[in-house]
Amino acid sequence: PASSGSTSSKNLIKSDINIYPNPANNVISISNLDNFDLLQIKDLLGKVVHKKNISKVNNTTIDVQTFSTGTYLLNLEGSESSISRKIVIE
Repeated sequence: PASSGSTSSKNLIKSDINIYPNPANNVISISNLDNFDLLQIKDLLGKVVHKKNISKVNNTTIDVQTFSTGTYLLNLEGSESSISRKIVIE
């Protein structure tokens, strides 16, 4: 049987999320969050070290002064997609 040729694709989320400064030592600012509802920061072992509801928010800041020096994963989740970005705390 021939393929119908139709492909189901959700709306692609632009990944133009701005995270700055990166590396950081005091505060991280994150912008262009329109399509996301939940922000999580996890250490490299997968432990959630910060969680924030970001629905109806385009920009946010996170105080990272209490974080240990190292690399973390910033996860953004929305109804249409999710993305991860690496952040470094100095």
